[in-house]
Amino acid sequence: MDLLGWIVTGLIVGALDRRWLASRQPAVTLMLIGAAGASLAAYLGRLAGLYGPGSPGAYVAALAGSVMALAIFRWFGRRPG
Repeated sequence: MDLLGWIVTGLIVGALDRRWLASRQPAVTLMLIGAAGASLAAYLGRLAGLYGPGSPGAYVAALAGSVMALAIFRWFGRRPG
């Protein structure tokens, strides 16, 4: 059940990124990047032993991971000039 929560967290952050920052990227792309970042960060945190199953720390990590993934995507997606 944790994985589903992480994915939903990432989908929500991706949708909010599209809405608040007026991105030109398709909403689906941003939502999938957010979900991937959330799942990866929460999984790695659990693997490192930072928190256990069902811990609120996993959702904090998922939120941070999705924001970081979207920030990296925006940074690399910039056009020079």
